[in-house]
Amino acid sequence: MKLPEAEVELFYKLFNPLLVYAGQQTKLAPHLASPQDLRKLTLEQIIEIRNALYDQTQLFDSFMAQNPAGASATELEIVAGWKNFMRGMFYIIRYQKDCAVFLTSEAPAKAYGVRALYTSFEEMIGANLPLAVNTVLLPFKEYIICDGLISSYSMSFGSGIRQSLNEAYQRAKSQFGIITNFNSSEKRQSDMDSLKFYLRTQASREEYAAEIYALTRKSRDLLVFYHQEMGKS
Repeated sequence: MKLPEAEVELFYKLFNPLLVYAGQQTKLAPHLASPQDLRKLTLEQIIEIRNALYDQTQLFDSFMAQNPAGASATELEIVAGWKNFMRGMFYIIRYQKDCAVFLTSEAPAKAYGVRALYTSFEEMIGANLPLAVNTVLLPFKEYIICDGLISSYSMSFGSGIRQSLNEAYQRAKSQFGIITNFNSSEKRQSDMDSLKFYLRTQASREEYAAEIYALTRKSRDLLVFYHQEMGKS
């Protein structure tokens, strides 16, 4: 579930100079002269600079215009894409072979397939899921990554919350699929997919009774499918 090593190196080749630039421009770390100087900062200082960068998105534009890192045009396109970042709290719901599934905490919930950098998410924050984390998601070529700065919340989830999160995940996956590229078009859910989702369990049938009724009035195929599924109950 990690980004290929060469791609990780490219990410830091661009992201670390961007942090240096943000530290200089915001006066949070005006003494920074090179990416190597970031090692002299505490994690809290780096996070403060990173947060200022996302708060002041004009820094992306001025960084690209001045290009202190001497990046190529193709590399600057990657940096430009980072203006479409997603920041906030996410729930890590699943570890899959090629990514971790991050569920947004705001409605409508969407599930993103996110690649780790040098260290897998499981190694960083543990295998016990679901887990609430705070981080920033960035587009990187055909992938979605986090910016390497991730913190977890000290929250325990009871069975009710776990069930609610799983329901939100299943609905997001049904509606939009697992999104693995910010540039890809989101999956459109068909009426049949919606009906299948609503009929999954007795609880969902009760919760979405009005939606089920409306769908079964839209076409004979949907009505037939409804009776077939109810006949299995």
